[in-house]
Amino acid sequence: VSPNPAGCGQDVSLDGSASSHLRPDRSIVLYEWDFDYNGSFTPDFSSGSPVTTHAFPALGVHRVALRVTDNNSPAKTDLATADVTVSQGNRAPVADAGGPYATDLGVGLTLDGSGSSDPDASCGDRIVKYEWDLNGDGLYDYDTGETATLGITAALTDAMGVGVHNIRLRVTDTFGSQGTATTTL
Repeated sequence: VSPNPAGCGQDVSLDGSASSHLRPDRSIVLYEWDFDYNGSFTPDFSSGSPVTTHAFPALGVHRVALRVTDNNSPAKTDLATADVTVSQGNRAPVADAGGPYATDLGVGLTLDGSGSSDPDASCGDRIVKYEWDLNGDGLYDYDTGETATLGITAALTDAMGVGVHNIRLRVTDTFGSQGTATTTL
């Protein structure tokens, strides 16, 4: 498998040319590939050789199987597998803290980071953590997990006091990449 690891949607070369027959009077006549290891093989008619390419549309580890068939009568087969890791090219998620927000002392509100996104969502990546820094000190005081919103209580707005407060949102994707955004309250 080359390259391995690969990027989402990148062509990966699969090479079964090291396959061989132990009997010199027999040869391999068919190479079949199962790109998602579900038992459904697709003959490689395009090249007539043991080499093919495939692009994997999702991040993760994909098991691939190669089945070879010889020219014996009746034909005999053998199977080999390989794992292809699709993890390259992960882009950081894009944080959107919403806002700017306004409220009165003693009145709660909801911060909304649902405008955040992951540019690799089509490959199966997603935001798995939302963290909020409500006082602009760089320490994230509230971890809402996979929930994009944070409810601020009336008591907290009282404690923050009158003025403009910097709010920061940090989002983390399934591969640990992070993005941040700021707004004000």
